[in-house]
Amino acid sequence: MEKLQELELALDEIKWDIIGISEVRRLGKRTEDHGKYILHHIGETPGLYGVGFMVKRNLAKNIQELRGISERIALLNIQSPVDGEKEQQWSIIQAYSPTEPKSKEDTTKIERFYKDLQSTVANASKNIIVMGDFNGQIGKQKSGEEYTIGNHGSGNRSINGSRLVSFAIENKLSILNSFYKKKPSKKWTWISPNGRYKNEIDYIMSNKVKVFKDLSVLNNFNFNSDHRMVRAKLSGTRAKKARQFHNNMKAIECIGNTDLLLNNLEKSLMDGEK
Repeated sequence: MEKLQELELALDEIKWDIIGISEVRRLGKRTEDHGKYILHHIGETPGLYGVGFMVKRNLAKNIQELRGISERIALLNIQSPVDGEKEQQWSIIQAYSPTEPKSKEDTTKIERFYKDLQSTVANASKNIIVMGDFNGQIGKQKSGEEYTIGNHGSGNRSINGSRLVSFAIENKLSILNSFYKKKPSKKWTWISPNGRYKNEIDYIMSNKVKVFKDLSVLNNFNFNSDHRMVRAKLSGTRAKKARQFHNNMKAIECIGNTDLLLNNLEKSLMDGEK
């Protein structure tokens, strides 16, 4: 609860509408009303993992579904106008990948994670955002990856990074971090405990890359974490959107009609309690 209060204070200083959370570390599957926002989370292992969403209350009327798939994957289906068009359904998927594999057991966990993630995407709406901590580096664009990785990929591709790129190619997703030119100091999203290593391992992906205006890493977000928040902006008519918490953070800011979203909230809250 203390961490959540710290996060709330930090979020008062930035623009956001929807936040995806990794490492929630809360047991159970619940949807909670916190006044200014709705919190949905799922956790299965005491003190570890867990994912979820924070959605501002003024967007709640457009929520169609909040569902925890596993302690590493959560799904938000929401109606939102983007790029000047009328309301469209978007599936926003929050993911938290296992770390780089060091054993056969680790590899099995990663394969299970991507199997669940693939199933979630396969049943999502036609407008998709996948975001989260993928614990891997995608590196620079290679031949044939022009749609998936832009001209601004960074770092060396890791095992988990290769798995992420393959997943993105298979699902026709663009890894947005690589499509916007930023200084190296504005690219990294994770720092090692000793401060010696800084890597880009948190990403936002979509199959609708043209409706995004920008993606940035927030280096002035006042929250104690070894990850920095990643925030993407979508074009629209009036609104906003954002994403993440505890050990890592990401955000989506959607500039569109924020007054769209609360009819199905009661049903979502009831479903969350089942």
